[in-house]
Parts: sequence; structure tokens; C-alpha cells
Amino acid sequence: MYEEMVRVIGSYILNNKKIDKAYYYKIYDVLADYLKLDDFVNGLAVNDVKIDPKESSVYSPKDKIITANYYPSEAHKMLLDSVKDFNEMSYDYLNALLIVDLLIHEVNHAIRFNEIDMGGNELIDELIRKSTHVVSRKDFNNIIDYFKNEKISERVYNNNHDLSPAESDADYLTLKAIKELVPYLEDIDYSKVTLEYFIAFKYTDTFNTLRKKYKLNYNAEYTNSPSYDFCNMVRSKDIYKPEIVLDYNRDNKETFIKDKNKYSLEERLQYGLQLSDIELLNYNREVFDNIESRANYIRKYKS
Repeated sequence: MYEEMVRVIGSYILNNKKIDKAYYYKIYDVLADYLKLDDFVNGLAVNDVKIDPKESSVYSPKDKIITANYYPSEAHKMLLDSVKDFNEMSYDYLNALLIVDLLIHEVNHAIRFNEIDMGGNELIDELIRKSTHVVSRKDFNNIIDYFKNEKISERVYNNNHDLSPAESDADYLTLKAIKELVPYLEDIDYSKVTLEYFIAFKYTDTFNTLRKKYKLNYNAEYTNSPSYDFCNMVRSKDIYKPEIVLDYNRDNKETFIKDKNKYSLEERLQYGLQLSDIELLNYNREVFDNIESRANYIRKYKS
């Protein structure tokens, strides 16, 4: 899959071809072929009308369609403008990588919601079910009514969406995929400084998201659970009823120890579960070191 992605990227970058709408579809087709997306996704729509300047892409579980904005989001536009002076291919190369990143993210959402629709019983499936009150695909029609009935504003949901189990899941899996893609890009080396810049962006985004999601608790020696926090914010109280097979009901030491013994650090990051303060500090240090090493290369390149 990654080799084919690199070929698509190269067909644009090496030929000085501007990123067009067709590029989105070509990258999506690579993902669709490898992951058999046609079995449960109705395709990709590339929107060339600016709707929300803050959004780059979205997956609709109800319609089973991934929508990507052709024009970059405000955040991506700032990134792209900052690499224009690297070299002549930097802007288009970074844009190509950002599009790969956002499509992988939405594909991960699509895969997960299909698992939920098919009755998946992993902890992350249950957390997403109960944090959105979605049990199967027909329930997506009722989400708006649920929010109205519970008097939960869409603003509250959107402002805290980084805490949601669905985002923890997609963020973790997307970073994992990008890590797997990078060696293939390093072998080709279209523009090393641009690739380093992209990797630094990914790790910076991860670092900032972790800072939003997790709070150090020096007295208890373990963090909060973003998934628990999110469920509490959207009042999904039935997630904590004993009959729900979650074995996860509150932020406390007993639950933390139980989860730590059952799930690896990677799984707890993916699920939005509690971490020890030491685990969070060490992981943040690993992420920060990745940022710093890339930043040093970029500084040397520009000097």
C-alpha cells in the first residue's frame, strides 16, 4: 500500500504537477483497494467550495461518505506558507503529505464505525457506542435528536471532540500509519527538509493533543481518562451501568491498575484510558525528542 502511495506522490512531485482534485481520489483509491473500503464506504467527495475554514475532512457514518475540502484548512494553510522558501517542490510535497494524513484519519473513522455497525466488541467499540449513543448504523439518524433531548449543544461536543474515544482511536492509528509510511518516503527522498517538517508537524500535533487530553495528577500518580471525561461531558451516563460490559466506570486507582494490567500503553493511548504520570511524561518526552531532532535538521538547512 505504501509503495503505491509513494508512486502517486512521486507522479506529482517529480513532474512538478500541482496537487489537484484527482490526487485526492488517487490516494483514496490506494487505501480503498488495500483496505477493501468499497465494502462499507460509499466513496470520497472532494469539495471545492470553502465551507468551514477550520475543517479539512470529515467522515459521515450516516451516509458512509468521506468528504475532503480541496482548499486547505487555516492550520494547513499556515504550514504550507511556512515552507515556500525551502525549495521549489516543498509546498506541493507538504500539501501531498497532509492530504495523505487527513485521508488516512477519515478512513480510520470509517473502519471503526463499520466495526461498530457489525457488532464489534472491543473496548474501543463499546466506548464509542456509549459516548455517541450509537449501537448500529440506523442510530446515526437519531444523533441530532439525542443532543436536543439531552440539551447538549453541538458546540460542547465539537469543542471537546479531541477527548472522544473515536478521535483517540483515529489519531493513534493515523500516527501509526504515518510512521509506517515514512521509511518509504525516506528511501525516495523527494525533499528531506519537507519530510522532516511534516514529521515534526505530526509529532507537535500529537504533543499538543496529549496536553489537551491528559492532566497530570501528582497526588494520585495517575492521569485522568479522556474517554471518561468526554462521556461525562456528553452525559452518556449509561456507559457506567453494571450491565454494560465495560469494566470501566470511574477515574480511580483501582480502575487504573486494572486497565494497566489488561491493556498496553499503546492500547490505553488508543482508547483514551488512564496512564501513570510517569508513562505520560516519558511518552511526551519521546514525542518531544522527535520534534526537536527534526527541528534541528530544519534549522541547519535554513542556516
